[in-house]
Amino acid sequence: MVDNVKKYYRVTIIVLAHNEESVIQKTFLSLFSQTIFSKKGSFLPHIVCVSNGCTDSTHEKARAILEQGTRHHNFSFSLVELNEAGKSNAWNYAVHEIEHDENEIFIFLDADI
Repeated sequence: MVDNVKKYYRVTIIVLAHNEESVIQKTFLSLFSQTIFSKKGSFLPHIVCVSNGCTDSTHEKARAILEQGTRHHNFSFSLVELNEAGKSNAWNYAVHEIEHDENEIFIFLDADI
């Protein structure tokens, strides 16, 4: 018997960002060009942008590019804005506070990649 039910892999991509307003758009555009975002793919990506202690417009620019991206690519997103700066602070929040039960694959990256 052949199983014709398509399997989707739930993927969470966590982007850690601190004062990245000058590069955040380029980072997400590069990310959207990856095959994981193809509407024909077998992935259901969810992006979580964790801006931590930002004193610039990183959070707002991330929201704008992610909202625009959902019109053209297959993904959902959420934004987290932490008051305290620090990569380890953002990392710990992502590891300990973001719901992981439904996810099968996690990808962590810095917003300035």
